[in-house]
Amino acid sequence: MIEHDFILHQLSEYSDQHNDWPLAEWRLALEDINESPGQHHWLCADPVYIHPDRSEALLLAHEELEITHEEAEQLANLINQHYKDEPWELHVGSTHRWYIKSLQDYELQTRTINSVKGKNIFDYLPSGNDARYWQQCMNELQMLLHTSDINQQREEKGLLQINSLWLWGYGKRASEAGLNWDKIYSDDAVLNGLGIISGCDVARLTDELEDIEDTKGNILVYIQRLEEASQQQDIFTWLEELQYLEKYWFEPLLKKMEELPELLVTLLIDNNMAFQVSRKHMKRWWRSKNRNKLY
Repeated sequence: MIEHDFILHQLSEYSDQHNDWPLAEWRLALEDINESPGQHHWLCADPVYIHPDRSEALLLAHEELEITHEEAEQLANLINQHYKDEPWELHVGSTHRWYIKSLQDYELQTRTINSVKGKNIFDYLPSGNDARYWQQCMNELQMLLHTSDINQQREEKGLLQINSLWLWGYGKRASEAGLNWDKIYSDDAVLNGLGIISGCDVARLTDELEDIEDTKGNILVYIQRLEEASQQQDIFTWLEELQYLEKYWFEPLLKKMEELPELLVTLLIDNNMAFQVSRKHMKRWWRSKNRNKLY
């Protein structure tokens, strides 16, 4: 399953592109970067810790890294100075979300950072006609970051080094993209950015359904509680999280349908399970869900 596949299948314009979705441009909508995405080409370049393990290199940490804003800016300046003659530069959107802004277009297919976590990066490196250049940059960046004063200080403090950047999200420039939901509850940066571009009301995901304000219309709730346990193949934690969802999301959702008859909820769980729930659907639970075209 390609990450964000469900969301992107709602956009007919991008439904057949798969490797060319402009995820970096969409995520950029969240950032306080004074740039117009359509004027340049964008690539996510997120700081990560990669652990060498015999013949493998495992991507073990991204948002788990305790990065300060000062560290992010100093490392970005170091990288930009090193690559000052190249047709691109690095921008810091947040401590964990960095971007490459390029004047040049590339033929490049990439894999999302979440799809690589805990895995051997050699199986997920960028591909395409221009991949060799970016793979070389990734190798150079590892050496540059390893010798930086920032990482020496982090090592002295017992913190993981920021020893690489993971490049992903490069795609064709987005024209108008539209999602049909009135409101989106999600912690996924790409989805939230696309929601903003589409004119949706976007909010961070709450811990439980009862914390969501009463609303009418068509809303999307994207829950990723099962994802980490699934990636680690931890069946016991997965079952505990499933019980949590049953208690704090599924059961309250059935009650809320009775209170708010005009509410239509699309519940997306870890991007591979999608359910559409409304008061009308509850009365026709025995019918096929194919007509909803959720997936």
